[in-house]
Amino acid sequence: MWINKKKNEFGTISLVQILENGIAVGIVRDSYGIPAKANYYWKPHTDHIAAFCGGNNYVWYKGQGTLGNDLFEENKIVRFEFDSFKGTLILFIDNVQQPVYFSGIKEKVRFIV
Repeated sequence: MWINKKKNEFGTISLVQILENGIAVGIVRDSYGIPAKANYYWKPHTDHIAAFCGGNNYVWYKGQGTLGNDLFEENKIVRFEFDSFKGTLILFIDNVQQPVYFSGIKEKVRFIV
């Protein structure tokens, strides 16, 4: 199987999934295969998945939940900024940068919902 790029243009992809209470959005190590019914805060998945949680405003990684960000609420605009050079993933809610974010990201990642 081959993937060929036909045009050299910028593009934006929008997720059509409606994010509601109880939804988490984050990243997973590209090298980690997520098994069916995996939960981002259960071992061993929590060692490979970092998530911002909408329903309880926790930020999860390596079994630790950290509070400090606003909730994802209805009609809020949620945006993520991934900087592969700095190794950071920052959450913005309604264009306001949230104080709890991920840093030290040194490998390829995939976004998850």
